[in-house]
Amino acid sequence: MSSSKTVSDQGDDLSTFLSKLIQSVPGLYAAVISDREGVTIVKAASGPDRDDELALTVTFASATEHAGKLKLGRNRTITSFHDNRIVVQVNHVPLLMTFVGDVECNVGLLQSLLPDIKKALEPLRAVIADSDRELQL
Repeated sequence: MSSSKTVSDQGDDLSTFLSKLIQSVPGLYAAVISDREGVTIVKAASGPDRDDELALTVTFASATEHAGKLKLGRNRTITSFHDNRIVVQVNHVPLLMTFVGDVECNVGLLQSLLPDIKKALEPLRAVIADSDRELQL
C-alpha cells in the first residue's frame, strides 16, 4: 500500500480483501480483525452480524494469554468446533483474527491461507504496534 493512503482507505482495502477471502473459502461466512482488547478494526460477513461470535474474540485473547503462562510456548491459533459452526482464531500480535464458518468450512484451506492473510494485514499490524509502543512511553 502506498503511504499516501489514509487509514480509512486501508480499512476499505482490508474489508474488500476479507470479503474476497470469505468468497474463496467454502463455508466461511465471517472474518473479523480486532485488537487484543476485542475492539473490531475491520470485518466482513456474508450474513447477519452475531454479537456472540464477536464476543469470542475477547475470550480468545484471554485464553491465549493464559495458555502462555503454561509454558507451552506462544499460542498462535485456536480452532473450535461447535454444533453449528467452526471458529478459527489467530494471534497476530497486536491483532487478533477471528474466522467463523459453518460446520462444513474448509479449515485446512483457511489455515493454508494464513501467511497471505498476515501479509495483507502487516501495514495495519505495524500501525497498531507503533501506537501501542507510543502509549507505553
